[in-house]
Amino acid sequence: MFVYNILVTADGGGAGCDVLLDDSLVFSSPALYEDTLLRVNRYYENDTVVENGKQIIREITYFSSESILRVIGGVSGDTLSKRVGNNSNIEISINGDGVEAVLTE
Repeated sequence: MFVYNILVTADGGGAGCDVLLDDSLVFSSPALYEDTLLRVNRYYENDTVVENGKQIIREITYFSSESILRVIGGVSGDTLSKRVGNNSNIEISINGDGVEAVLTE
């Protein structure tokens, strides 16, 4: 199973953040004082629809390589958006100057 390892670090100033994958809020904190490690699984769900009188089962992927990581936070209220691609390790850094993210496989 594909897992995103998201490490959120702060400069000690207590600035918080919101972390979203697509439209899903996966983390929210008003203040960060230590490193926080999040593990988010990519998962699949079957959806049954009826087309032309026939039942069709579609597989829906959540948090795919096309997903967008959004981080909102920091003292400045910066917003960062990046496509995650096939990167499973994401390091988010919150500091007084804004928000940065480094993505690696």
